[in-house]
Amino acid sequence: MYKYLTILNEIETMIKSGIYKQGEKISSIRRLSETYQCNKSTVIRTLLVLILI
Repeated sequence: MYKYLTILNEIETMIKSGIYKQGEKISSIRRLSETYQCNKSTVIRTLLVLILI
């Protein structure tokens, strides 16, 4: 599975479970890339896909 899909699934789960509430900011690109040990471009791709959903 692609890394960005893993991150996307985890962020979606956090949104659905109420960890991230409506209007609340999620972690920064830098923090997400450190958390998931990936490149910043992977996080950016994830966020772009999340916006389009």
